[in-house]
Amino acid sequence: MSNASSFRLLSACWAVAAVVVLACAPAGARVVEVAWTPGAAEGQGPATREQARVAAFRDAALAEAMDLLPGALSAPRQELLRHYLLPRAAGYVQSYSEAAPQGPALAAPEGATVLRLDVTVNRPALKKALQRMGVYYTVHAGRDYDLALEGGAGGALDELARLQELSGFTVRRGAQPLVTLSANLDAGTWSGRLEQDGQTWAAQGSALADVWFELLGHYFSRPGAEAGVVAQVALTVRGWSAADGVKAFDAELGAWDGLVEGRVLTRVLLLPEGVAGVWTVRTLSPDALARRLAQVLPSRGLTWEGPGAQAP
Repeated sequence: MSNASSFRLLSACWAVAAVVVLACAPAGARVVEVAWTPGAAEGQGPATREQARVAAFRDAALAEAMDLLPGALSAPRQELLRHYLLPRAAGYVQSYSEAAPQGPALAAPEGATVLRLDVTVNRPALKKALQRMGVYYTVHAGRDYDLALEGGAGGALDELARLQELSGFTVRRGAQPLVTLSANLDAGTWSGRLEQDGQTWAAQGSALADVWFELLGHYFSRPGAEAGVVAQVALTVRGWSAADGVKAFDAELGAWDGLVEGRVLTRVLLLPEGVAGVWTVRTLSPDALARRLAQVLPSRGLTWEGPGAQAP
């Protein structure tokens, strides 16, 4: 079966399966309902309890991925990400258990059984995977790169086009980085190298996607890779009655996945109007961070200086 056919089949299977995410609390835990029908024909949804369990894992992982990303993906990129995660989702599941019904149950087809699972996803590992794929850093703006194909690599242009779109990369001659891909058709292996500013990284594997994402993993983890992608902003929050409030908010900031890439609490100030905390925050979207601050701080009687702050 061709790569394109496999992709269409996986997409069709996903569309047919009745899978619903009902809740998410705490972070990483999602309640998922999956309807499965014993003896269902191929392509008509899960036919066994085990297939329903796998479908629940896949849906939980995809929902967490969408939540982790710092913005909304286009529909085609969502579908490509779904396709990539399908066979790998179980690797991101930390634990699962059957969940008691809460509220209206999934409307299952006649003869179907509903499996309801509470699935906990390893969010840090999934976030690293999204970064390694490049999709995490290209939600808002894509990247140019140059491409060279060697050996039998030209026979995989369709798959390469999908990988480019998922990762947010567009070929532009003379751009950096330069990615060179080569296929050994006899051995069934792929190799590649990525060159950027005089540095070179290499990768080998049995699948083009594995080589592609390994190269991008090197690219996005190199020193200076976040320049132009991650902004560093100053944030001062005032109004706590005790220093414990600063400590609690520092932990809360660290849990804002998709908004805060890192933060450093640089000072705690004792002011006449209360205790204040001063942070240096790294974020992919200062505007989105500003919206979150505006949502949570005023109701707590807190004021701030930094992203989205109103002038006094």
